[in-house]
Amino acid sequence: MNLLSQHARSYVCLRRFPEALVKLEQILNITPDDIDTLVIKARIAQAEGDLSRASALLAPLGLGADYANALETQVYQAILESRPVAVIPRLKEILAKPDPALGVINGELRFYLGWAQEVAGDPAAAQESWRQARSELEPFLKEQPENFNVIGDLALVSMGLSDKAAAFKLIERAMAVIPIGTDAVFGPIRIEILARVAAQMGEPDRAIAALQKLLSIPYEGPLLMPLTPALLRLDPMFDPLRNDPRFQELVEQANKPVAPSASTSGIPRELKFAPAPEKSVAVLPFENLSEEKANEFFADGVQDEILTDLARIADLKVISRTSVMQYKSGIARNLREIGQQLGVAKLVEGSVQRAGKRVRVNAHLVDAQTDKQLWAQTYDRDLADVFAIQSEIARTIADQLKARLSPNEKNAIEQPPTTDLAAFDLYSRAKSLLLTAAQSATGDPDLRKAIELLDEAVKRDPSFFDAYCQLAWGHEQLYAVSGLDHTPARLALAEAAVQAATRLRPDAGETHLARASYLLLRAARLCWRIGRVGEGAPSFTE
Repeated sequence: MNLLSQHARSYVCLRRFPEALVKLEQILNITPDDIDTLVIKARIAQAEGDLSRASALLAPLGLGADYANALETQVYQAILESRPVAVIPRLKEILAKPDPALGVINGELRFYLGWAQEVAGDPAAAQESWRQARSELEPFLKEQPENFNVIGDLALVSMGLSDKAAAFKLIERAMAVIPIGTDAVFGPIRIEILARVAAQMGEPDRAIAALQKLLSIPYEGPLLMPLTPALLRLDPMFDPLRNDPRFQELVEQANKPVAPSASTSGIPRELKFAPAPEKSVAVLPFENLSEEKANEFFADGVQDEILTDLARIADLKVISRTSVMQYKSGIARNLREIGQQLGVAKLVEGSVQRAGKRVRVNAHLVDAQTDKQLWAQTYDRDLADVFAIQSEIARTIADQLKARLSPNEKNAIEQPPTTDLAAFDLYSRAKSLLLTAAQSATGDPDLRKAIELLDEAVKRDPSFFDAYCQLAWGHEQLYAVSGLDHTPARLALAEAAVQAATRLRPDAGETHLARASYLLLRAARLCWRIGRVGEGAPSFTE
């Protein structure tokens, strides 16, 4: 899943949208309701100028701050469609009581509110929103002076407030943090911000020069999408350039007809429910029955290990943990509906109770179409046997689904992740934090805590292969996704974790995935070569 997603984003950087859509469809074949994937598809539709297709993809998602990327994409859609009034009330409602957990995202949403208000013809309200956005973002910049995302946000807010000097000064600061010559994927984002600010601040020459450069190179834009001629035609922020012949030449490419993607013909892909394969299963979050609620991470760890064991079997389709965590235990579940949403024929539910040196695990397999229980078992054993319980449950479920297991798959399932229960506890807590960070608007504290726990886990058990894989992933997220530690040192830590995993199991699929994920972070250099970034690139801050 993660590899497919990063592969798709690499194609997006290169504006190879049909190939990106193929990868995204592969993800949706596994998790039909994956919001992040649907949002990227909508962004591609926007980039291709197909607003009706983008609207069809975004409409079912709703407007909520839980998924900031989805919300910002929906607001941008309304602005592109010249109907910003439709989203202003919801943004006001969310920001009336800003969630502190969202952190910087509150300031970003406030910027979008101001932009929507300006496009709607209410400049006074827009100015007030941007003033609030500045007051919300500036404290974050003091705490994180090299956070290029916050610097870019403040540059756009300063633009909205007509503070030309501050806007350009912030752009120069952002470019100093990540120069285009050292990072060809994220560096050009600052050039896009420059283009937007210059267009609005009466600097057409600088804006046109920046846009000409951007359209000639691959990169990842502020909304995870590079600018395209179609977006230049639709985005009102570039309205001051409409009468410039140079800008018209850039936009002219958007008037060429775009062949519809194979996935857009007929009924939208996400509105269809294909028959679920018989050998398909989702392992739903297990209920924590322990008296100590702090053991919830342990129940999550048991569920995740069973899911991971099943996912090793090539003959099975297994839904990822990211997609099943929305069906957290303690909430009434409609199993038929969940099975349809996930596109699986079978569901696994269970509970975990840990008390002292004993553990009780209950698991049962259910037919998602009939709600019929196909198998159930309770295991009451020593805590040290928890890994054997997990393997036994996975093997039994595989037998129930009549899955064919190769000798290597059998061996992988029977091999415990570690022999150190304390290390497993640390690992389970860390993995839950990594998942939380991936779904959070401000995941930096969770990422750093997860890395700390994983470091402790591998110190306790230097042969803990899975922990090294997750450690590599955590470092990669801090480097590439949050942007809060976009340093060579952080990338070196990711590489060290990948190398440790490689030493332990050089031929494991997880090793290849970890290494591929790491190498995709170096795609900036590949994009640099493909786009010839840096070959006499002008300084856009001069």
